[in-house]
Amino acid sequence: GAFGRSKEDNVGAIDLGLRFAPLRGEFWDLIAKPRPHSGFHINLNGDTSQWFGGVSWAFDLGYDLFFGADFGLALHDGSLRSSAAGGKELGMRILFREGAELGYRLDSHHALSFVLDHASNGRLAEANEGLDSFGVRYTWRR
Repeated sequence: GAFGRSKEDNVGAIDLGLRFAPLRGEFWDLIAKPRPHSGFHINLNGDTSQWFGGVSWAFDLGYDLFFGADFGLALHDGSLRSSAAGGKELGMRILFREGAELGYRLDSHHALSFVLDHASNGRLAEANEGLDSFGVRYTWRR
């Protein structure tokens, strides 16, 4: 994590995900009709990879700019505890995962955005370093 004491090399990581149709109904309308999402964060350097799922929101800012937010859970294959100096300690196998993005819609089908994702156990375990990922996201939508 960028904000933790231990680092992992995510330069060789791929993030693949799907966002589904917005949830409908009175409750979902009250919380701005989130979209369910699911995906994989695959670390190509042998560090922590994740499967994640949750809900996403997108808010138009005008001039084809948008802000997005995600909240959900992640299942990871990283270390829970580490005896190695500088080893990542995530504490639990399932983590909370939240994210934010700021993007630009190129047209009705394509967008580019800067993203920040964070996963941690929310201090439910003694070890709680978390995983932080910064990147650029390309989005294609039908």
